[in-house]
Amino acid sequence: MIEILQRFPRRLWSAFDESTKRRPLLTKCAVGAVLGTTGDLGVQAMERRQKATQGASDSLQTAGARIDAARTTRIAIWRATLHTTFAHHWFNLLERSVPGSAPALVAKKIFLDQVFASPFLHVFFLPYMALAEGHTMEEAVGRTRENFVKLLQASYCYWPFVHCMTFSVIPLRHRVAFVNIAAVFWMATLSALNQTAREADRLGTT
Repeated sequence: MIEILQRFPRRLWSAFDESTKRRPLLTKCAVGAVLGTTGDLGVQAMERRQKATQGASDSLQTAGARIDAARTTRIAIWRATLHTTFAHHWFNLLERSVPGSAPALVAKKIFLDQVFASPFLHVFFLPYMALAEGHTMEEAVGRTRENFVKLLQASYCYWPFVHCMTFSVIPLRHRVAFVNIAAVFWMATLSALNQTAREADRLGTT
């Protein structure tokens, strides 16, 4: 039994590694969906516990609130399709343009990623979420204007450090999966910021 348990992780990793070679984009999208879902569910659990301990009169109701499945679905779709697809092609382009893992090359890749890819992705996240929630284009643009700078500032405090490993020791075919794992923690920031924007929209219309 112990031997079987020891072999299972190796076989699982071998199957995943082989899948990234045969079906790279599909495999990465599947990983993105799973981790996007996991990340947002974890954030929602933390939000419910935090609200339940604030001593509000409706704390019992808040503590027992149901999972916001629609919100999790929106996050999972973003992570599995839009973000993962872009990251897949971007990392390939970046490696072709700046091949190698020497420190100077890693620094150059991080610089290019943060100057071009990061703003491009994040400028679409907030309007995507707003439109997926049923808001108008005008409201989506307003939410982006209000929160984009804060989102990008938070991104610059996290992703450059993650990418020190992404571009130095992680093989190209595993980089999107690695980033999706790191994004489980980043999703807490994205979800919290978007939820704050949602609350502001709600209060602004009541």
